[in-house]
Amino acid sequence: MCPVVRAGYTPGSRPRESGAGIYALVGVIGGSVPFLLFFEGLRRASSADAAFVHKTLVVWVALLAVPLLGERVGALQWGAIGLLLLGQASLAGGVTTPLHLPWGPGELLVLAATLCWSVETVLVRRLLADLTSWTVALARMGLGSVVLLNAPPSDRVRSCGWSASEGRGPRCWRRPIANYRCSRIPFRTT
Repeated sequence: MCPVVRAGYTPGSRPRESGAGIYALVGVIGGSVPFLLFFEGLRRASSADAAFVHKTLVVWVALLAVPLLGERVGALQWGAIGLLLLGQASLAGGVTTPLHLPWGPGELLVLAATLCWSVETVLVRRLLADLTSWTVALARMGLGSVVLLNAPPSDRVRSCGWSASEGRGPRCWRRPIANYRCSRIPFRTT
């Protein structure tokens, strides 16, 4: 992992002073917390409503990019975003269905995940000026995976017989994985 991080700096650039903190932030708000929120939201919400809420990511990124990155979003881009949302809403069963308020907890979890991803997108846009996409992806997926592996499993995972992994780290996953592998060994009966 260290060679990838070292190779991730563009030639002539200096590492950021708070590099570890930025990597941790990308890993948490882009690679772990939103995935926990999103998949728990998918479990509780209808797929059509969750898909519509997730597709609003483009809107949130555009709204954040204008003041924070100085991006200019013209009428053509806003029209394209509107058509995307209108098409997604029509696939979800009409304009009134996904916009029907109050949303349930599932839709709000998906919205929270979408907002995290939009903040991460703007943050990564700033980071890519100094780093390669490999380094940022490593921070997102590598650190995000570490956080996800240490997260407590949901009720659905626990009900499948994985209660030995109570979210205490990768060591606790050894026994359930070994049990799964051993349960798939074919036995001969003669």
